[in-house]
Amino acid sequence: MKVPIFKTQALSWIGFALYLISYLLPAIGNPDYQPGVKTHAIPGYFCAFISIVWGVGGLFASTSDLTTEGRRLFLSMLLPGISNPLFLVYVGLSLSRSAPRIRRVLAFLIPLFIAASFITLTLLPFVPLVGFYMWIAGAIITLAPEIALGVDEIRSRRSPSRT
Repeated sequence: MKVPIFKTQALSWIGFALYLISYLLPAIGNPDYQPGVKTHAIPGYFCAFISIVWGVGGLFASTSDLTTEGRRLFLSMLLPGISNPLFLVYVGLSLSRSAPRIRRVLAFLIPLFIAASFITLTLLPFVPLVGFYMWIAGAIITLAPEIALGVDEIRSRRSPSRT
């Protein structure tokens, strides 16, 4: 069943709006975070900045300087940090309707990179807040039509056409 293109575009725009709004909301906080109480909550834009800075910084650290847990933390921060610029590349390619194969690859990779952020949360003393969940939801909603098209394409290649 094909979904009309205007519906998938509307879905992608809603997802992109959620994704952008998530950067202004508290994304992570300390474990005793309570709304309305003055505790530390870190907004999404700062999480994105830190994940890139720490992730890329880990590329320049010597491997002897990193413990096993340090390597895990480095990778778990690098992958979500990379997912943000890749997501913007995906949106740019989608708007220009170019490079369908690259878009498809990005649509499958970005959720995997985002999933690495859960590893970061197990290694650091933070809990996810509304901005974190909205970031994930916005990305998945934006990427969903592309992923669905990719799955349909794979299925059509595997099954012989019936005429």
